[in-house]
Amino acid sequence: MKTKTRSLISVALALLLLSGCAASPETEQNIIDDDYCNWYEIFVYSFCDSKGDGIGDLNGVTEKLDYVAGMGFNGIWLMPIMPSPSYHKYDVTDYYQVDPQYGSLEDMKALLSAAHERGIRVIIDLPVNHSSDKCPWFISAAAGEDSEYRDYYNWSDSAKSGYNISIDKIKMSAYNIIVRGRESRSVLFSPFGSHNIN
Repeated sequence: MKTKTRSLISVALALLLLSGCAASPETEQNIIDDDYCNWYEIFVYSFCDSKGDGIGDLNGVTEKLDYVAGMGFNGIWLMPIMPSPSYHKYDVTDYYQVDPQYGSLEDMKALLSAAHERGIRVIIDLPVNHSSDKCPWFISAAAGEDSEYRDYYNWSDSAKSGYNISIDKIKMSAYNIIVRGRESRSVLFSPFGSHNIN
């Protein structure tokens, strides 16, 4: 009798333990779906130079898609590729074009086509919360309150709280510009700094 009781207890414990290993509905809900991507961020400027000029370009990115896919990535995230006076391209002058250093819109279309053939998605870092002071929108907005682009920017006649820059620092800022031959009395506020403009 003791042997049968021990056997029954052993079987019951084994069944209890095994039942704890079964997948629960909660576990099944946490399965990553097929839309999951591993993104590989690319700073085009330094990634791959296809022209031999020392600056990476979109054709260079296209050449390396098999390399990216071979590492297990199924998405690439391009840092800004739009025209800009800076090497990092975060101060955009034209949101509708590709910086000539990187190639052309045709090169971008070829990259997208080649990436999609390999099952690689492409996203672009699009910094719309600020622009270059050389952007036509900014130049127009700074020229007067009647500009169609004036509302693209935040303007004030005095410093506002929450922006970590003082009026003294604005005067020393590399972004201090003079519009129409005179120093500005308006201040443009952005979360990344302020520009003394008109």
